[in-house]
Amino acid sequence: MRLIRNTSYIRAQKSRAKWLALGGFVLFLAGFGAIAVLKNPIFSYLSIIPAYVLFIAGMQQLGKWTNSPRKPRGDLLIDASLKNLPDKYTLIHYTRIEKQMIEHTLLHPGGALVIVLRDVAGKIRVDGKRFRKTSNPLTRILSASGPPLGQPDDEMDSGVAALETLLKANQSEIEVHGVVVFTAMDHELDEHDPQLDVIGIADLPDYVRVLDVDPSFKQSERDQIANLLAAGDGFERDEPARTRRPVVVKRRAT
Repeated sequence: MRLIRNTSYIRAQKSRAKWLALGGFVLFLAGFGAIAVLKNPIFSYLSIIPAYVLFIAGMQQLGKWTNSPRKPRGDLLIDASLKNLPDKYTLIHYTRIEKQMIEHTLLHPGGALVIVLRDVAGKIRVDGKRFRKTSNPLTRILSASGPPLGQPDDEMDSGVAALETLLKANQSEIEVHGVVVFTAMDHELDEHDPQLDVIGIADLPDYVRVLDVDPSFKQSERDQIANLLAAGDGFERDEPARTRRPVVVKRRAT
């Protein structure tokens, strides 16, 4: 499998996450310090509320962009899951189409797949296209700094729409669809008439292998689309090494 990764974007997001968390922590200290100095604590509490929001946002982003052996970063987790795919698959991480950031796109023999990751543990209920955590309120408060569920359906739909628009503008009308992938080992999906594909990371390789194939979608066109999605600075490519068979040279007898 071919890999293309926007490393500049990853570095920028990691730096932003650190500054968000630090800014929230400093604002916390300022708020509690003001409580001790000011006679009216209302003004101090007004600074604590945005401090909490900043700190939680920073911790969530730090968790998303920090890579460790126990908790690999999302793009690296997909790489490991799909590492056995052949060269006709190309995985592109963090490509921007105008204002839309598509975090993970897989070009395959049948078209393009937009992959939306969620690292959310516990029970997640899916009603149609609506996602909802069903844990008790206390658990939600204690896990506030963890990965947010957000609206994966909106992220998938907007990513698919942006990619389709870009490809149509470049005379390449291939099949584009999306999938929501949960990466937490202890997640539990409770699906009720789902209107989109939702799977766990362990099921991703099998899901990709059974995607429909379009014989008219040649490797040359896939390469052109990959170059289009990875245009600009900051992208790094990891092409599979190509080996050549040794040439046997026959010597004439003297």
